[in-house]
Amino acid sequence: MKKPMLLALLILAVIITACSLNKSSSEYEALHGGVMQEGDFFVVYGMGIPSPAAKGEAMKKITAIDAAKLDAEYNLTAILYGFTLKGGTSVKDYVLKNKEVSIHLRAFIRNVVFDEWGFDDKSGIGWAKIKIPISLVNHTVFKDMLYVPGKVEDETIPSVKKVIKEKKEFEVIKTTDISGKLKRIRLEKQPYVWPVDGIVKREYGWEKGKFYSYIEIDTHKGGFVRNARDGIVYAIKGNSTSGYTVYVEHLNGWSTEYTPLKNVYVKRGDEVDKGDVIGKSSDTSLRFTLRHFANTLDPLQYLPDAASHLRPPVMLRKEFSGFINEVRFKKPDFYLLTAYTAGPESTGKSPNHPLYGITASGRKAKDWYTVAADPRIKFGTVYYIPYFKDKPNGGIFVVEDRGSKIKGKHLDIFMRSLRDALKFGAKRDQPVYILGRIEM
Repeated sequence: MKKPMLLALLILAVIITACSLNKSSSEYEALHGGVMQEGDFFVVYGMGIPSPAAKGEAMKKITAIDAAKLDAEYNLTAILYGFTLKGGTSVKDYVLKNKEVSIHLRAFIRNVVFDEWGFDDKSGIGWAKIKIPISLVNHTVFKDMLYVPGKVEDETIPSVKKVIKEKKEFEVIKTTDISGKLKRIRLEKQPYVWPVDGIVKREYGWEKGKFYSYIEIDTHKGGFVRNARDGIVYAIKGNSTSGYTVYVEHLNGWSTEYTPLKNVYVKRGDEVDKGDVIGKSSDTSLRFTLRHFANTLDPLQYLPDAASHLRPPVMLRKEFSGFINEVRFKKPDFYLLTAYTAGPESTGKSPNHPLYGITASGRKAKDWYTVAADPRIKFGTVYYIPYFKDKPNGGIFVVEDRGSKIKGKHLDIFMRSLRDALKFGAKRDQPVYILGRIEM
């Protein structure tokens, strides 16, 4: 008697949930969020923007945060659906075939506790964060069936530790801190290669309120797609019509994903070396995802020579060339130059945080363009730094950001790569000129 009653209550919960989702979606737009793993927790971010129909600042705040919460629910469902069960069955297929599991899943997600939430008055964006114990997800929904690459050993494919003889190689980077003190930092060498040659047309991270957990690289239909690092093929999904996705597991919880492919030259369980051809692209672009356990990361932080694969931002070199010629004959100011990244080492934000890579001006930070300056300097101020005159921007930077430690004659230059930022270190007494200001 208890079991049918429980089942009825769960069905009722699903119906209420569906009604709630339909009502909410008519009031505001819920946008895609991100997910990562922190220790034994899945952390899911959601992000929401009020619709034009929302009236009043109070209502905007309420609907924005509610939209973020709602989207965190959507995203958690999508993330769970994306995992592979032991034996190769996808979670989505398993749930669709098992109605009781489906009911448990939706009821479980609907009743999660939100860990944090907030609202950015300037951008009008609300966000929410929920933390789910991995053990609870396993127990409540799939018990011990959930397979996370690198986390749970899957006996149906070879152990990546046994077959991969990958050696860790390190390089020592000499750098200086703000005080000028010399430091030596040991970093692992970049072990990845580009899966295809081409320009990155979509970067990792947040763009117009939507989170992209991959980079999208321009290529040509039928082009060879190569494996980025030594590993084991642990899953292949999709079909010849919509395209295949190949999942490769590497050492220490790392994995990569390649999609869409029209021809696949590998099978589940195959050992693949770095640079091996795994298939052919089925489209004019390839989506490449990099994970560490459940966390997605920016592949451009790990792929070599990333700058040459990026579309440079709109350069101001031509517009300000006349000013550069003029200031050469003027006395410069002398500044301390440092570098920063969008990552937690500089901003405290993880890659899946809603404001990751977003500057204080609300714009996305760009290589060879964005600089953080003293709060008294207005956004849009254009600086010329002769130290970078031979770089793609000709030494011209635009103030788009602030920093808690950036005061007075100190400029902090955005660099995508932590390796590059550390190598740059700190440069004292560098000549700097203000060329003017642009509208933002």
